[in-house]
Amino acid sequence: MIILLTAVILLLFVAMIYLAVYSHREKKKFSEKIAALEAIIVQITRKQLAQSGQVKLSDDLNERLKKSRVVLNEDIFTLNYELFDLLSKNDLLKNKPEG
Repeated sequence: MIILLTAVILLLFVAMIYLAVYSHREKKKFSEKIAALEAIIVQITRKQLAQSGQVKLSDDLNERLKKSRVVLNEDIFTLNYELFDLLSKNDLLKNKPEG
């Protein structure tokens, strides 16, 4: 009976050592996977920050373009008005006969 109990104790002791080694290996693999995921997250975060900066620049550029278009449209309207005024003062708005 003592031999059987000793064998069971030794078997349980070996099982505990095996489980401890297995647990250590799994923790190491898990840590490596977490480190790889953290590196990917850092890369994604950097790319996102760069892209958000580009989006902000794009929004700023669009806003400037809108303001420039308004000014340009007003200038074109004013030039057209002045051109028609000048043409009418010089009596050059008459229709030319075709032919």
